[in-house]
Amino acid sequence: MPMPMWFIPVFIVLALLSFLITPPTFIVNWFTSRFTTHTRLSTRDSVYLSANKLTGNEQDTFIHCWNAAEFLYETDQMPPNEAIGYRVTVIRGRREYRYLLHVSDAHIDVFRNASGQRRLAYRVVAPELADCIIDLSLRGLAATGY
Repeated sequence: MPMPMWFIPVFIVLALLSFLITPPTFIVNWFTSRFTTHTRLSTRDSVYLSANKLTGNEQDTFIHCWNAAEFLYETDQMPPNEAIGYRVTVIRGRREYRYLLHVSDAHIDVFRNASGQRRLAYRVVAPELADCIIDLSLRGLAATGY
């Protein structure tokens, strides 16, 4: 008995439909990373803390602490200039992301300004990041008071 002609197109449509229903993990991760507020850093990014480039172990430690920060919520208020404690610049490819950080006891207020994107203000809980920034500033790699 020969196979019906409609079987092959239906098989192709079902295969495409199953791909759309359950796409591969790397596609899902790429798509959802486009909408995250607190972006994750990688070792390929160039990181500047208060105009000083972090290299080697300092960069790895900072990236680990940055990625460990937990996003709390997005806010609408931008701080006055005297409230800004640290400036972080991340260069990823041709894009430059500028972050202004205000470190307090319980949280860190992050203000992101990226070229071609809207400004964001949000709050994270990151005791490791606060300790890392303070440690780097004590080593003389970062200057406070911006």
